[in-house]
Amino acid sequence: MSEEKETVDVKQQYVDSDGVNDLMALKSNPDVALKLLEENDEIEYTPEEEKKLLRKIDRHMIFFMFFTYFWQFMDKNTLSNSAVFGLSEDLNLHGQQYSWAGSLFYFGYLVGQPIASRCFQLLPIPKYVAICFVCWSIILVCTTATENFAGLACIRFFLGVAEATVSPAWVILTSIWYKKDEQPLRVTSWFIGNAVGVIFGGLIAYGLGHIHSSIASWKWFYVIYGIITFFWGWVIFFFLAESPATAKFLTDRERLIAVQRLRDNRTGIKNTTFKIEQAKEALLDPQVWLIVLLEFAGCLPAGGIQNFGNIIIKSFGFSAFDTVLINMPSGVVQGLTLTIAGVIISKVPNFCCDMQSIAMIPCIIGTTLVKKLPNSPNSTRAGKMVAFWIQYSNTVANVGIFTLMTRNISGFTKKTVASSMIFIAYCVAMIAAPQFFKEDQAPGYEEGFNMMISGWVVSLVLPQILKYYYKYENKRRDKREEVSVLNEEFFDLTDKAQHGFRYTL
Repeated sequence: MSEEKETVDVKQQYVDSDGVNDLMALKSNPDVALKLLEENDEIEYTPEEEKKLLRKIDRHMIFFMFFTYFWQFMDKNTLSNSAVFGLSEDLNLHGQQYSWAGSLFYFGYLVGQPIASRCFQLLPIPKYVAICFVCWSIILVCTTATENFAGLACIRFFLGVAEATVSPAWVILTSIWYKKDEQPLRVTSWFIGNAVGVIFGGLIAYGLGHIHSSIASWKWFYVIYGIITFFWGWVIFFFLAESPATAKFLTDRERLIAVQRLRDNRTGIKNTTFKIEQAKEALLDPQVWLIVLLEFAGCLPAGGIQNFGNIIIKSFGFSAFDTVLINMPSGVVQGLTLTIAGVIISKVPNFCCDMQSIAMIPCIIGTTLVKKLPNSPNSTRAGKMVAFWIQYSNTVANVGIFTLMTRNISGFTKKTVASSMIFIAYCVAMIAAPQFFKEDQAPGYEEGFNMMISGWVVSLVLPQILKYYYKYENKRRDKREEVSVLNEEFFDLTDKAQHGFRYTL
């Protein structure tokens, strides 16, 4: 009897230390997985059974996530591709109007991001993404009706609103479905859709550019990508599962195993209630702000590549058709570096921050060479192209950031608020980036390249500061008295509120 009383007191002390007065109150609004676990007995399963289940989950989740990210990149890159096939001339864009067309997309993204974060709690995530994808496809096709900058600006803004769902949704779904050591390779598996998009996008752009009809060749990008995206949106709506607790493609036993194996994550699955205390914690958490700064610093130069990459390559003296083909190896570089980084982060403990810093070294070298080397003779121009391609190792930072988000931020409200903050930083960087590339500085773009080099350097340093913060927090937590509460990992507690939570580096 005395032992039982002592256990209750310890639990009470644990909960009180985090500002909550009643353990039962905490359990009254838990993660969706807790109900499944409390309604069923704990089951034993073998490592072989878990591996078989993981392969089944991969076949379902990665298939949808990869192709969605692939088509998202293809759609998002239409502005850059269409620019080399006459969009600017047909719409009479001048001055900074093309730059603003790139930026306005992210003004829309900025508006759509907090809306998406709230909808992720209230609605099934895949269905919300699917509806946005369908709306996005319709808006994309409407680009063909634009006749001037005003029309293009309007289209770009609403494209941004619709596109604001995919990346944050996929980050959350990765944390919902996979264990911490599995997440880096899964993030890589769907993010590599970008790299494949660069490769196949070049081939498709080359083919579409050769279409001779009464419709301008640049418009075919929007028509064809829009139609494909429309139908893919409905595929997501009807077939993509949201969580292991409710997935129809799993058996009852598989659902239990899929949830139980996530205990060590301590990041839960989902909670539909917006918790103001978790939102406040996200806004005050140093790790969140460091990731926000890291996202901003990395996306500034990445935004330059995305919006002006093809224009920069064309300035080397290549034709429009050669430009889209010559950019294809950058997708190979991106795919290789993403795969290598994903494997290393998965296999080497606490190497995520270091991997991000290492990936910035080729970016700094590449951008500096592109800036300094002349466009002729041909041998020098070839070196300049290689330097341009190696900049694409920058996407390793995205995998690192997304992995830190899935591993180190717990509590569903905190997770969605933090995600919104991080992707807002992404938007602000993408809005600002094109403005550094001034038409009167073409093709040298002095300010643009200086901005890119500065962004890469900051992106090299910040992960090390974040790593130091995580080490400090873990050491501080190690000194506290350990308290164990059954199923606490599914109480929808934040990473700060869980005594057993430790940050991965």
